[in-house]
Amino acid sequence: MPLRHDLVMQIPGLKQKYSNYESYKEQTIQNFFPKEIIDKSIILESYVLESSLLINNNDGTFELKALPNDAQFSPIYGLALNDFDNDNNLDLLIGGNFYRSKPEVGIYDASYGLFLKGDGRTNFKAITPKKSGFFSKGEVRDIITIKSKGSDMVLVGKNNSKIQVFQYK
Repeated sequence: MPLRHDLVMQIPGLKQKYSNYESYKEQTIQNFFPKEIIDKSIILESYVLESSLLINNNDGTFELKALPNDAQFSPIYGLALNDFDNDNNLDLLIGGNFYRSKPEVGIYDASYGLFLKGDGRTNFKAITPKKSGFFSKGEVRDIITIKSKGSDMVLVGKNNSKIQVFQYK
């Protein structure tokens, strides 16, 4: 449910009906709108809120697989898939965070980037930044890999910050 002041900003007519937070605190969507409007509405529900991967089973189906717990601390906005440690298994680099949330909710800044080591069977294990060498503080918005003369590189793009460069291989 949105906070009262946010809903009143979108639907000013509700300010009279819910003049204070006390009158608003236990309301449901059915209290705000007539049944005929709710019946015509599209209702969307979320069942999985974990950061996850969709694994293509190559038969027209997909498997939803949650990333390890260490990848659940903050929203993910940047991701790169590659064999970063030369073991012939695909690995993941992820980064995120979100600083522009409403003050009453707080910012999402628990990610410093994360290396997820793949085992070749779509399982991933979180490796600490100290061990992996991948550490990226800030609002990560993209992670890409490029080939350069002599080495491969990871570029991390962040909001209001310089591009961060990591070398691998």
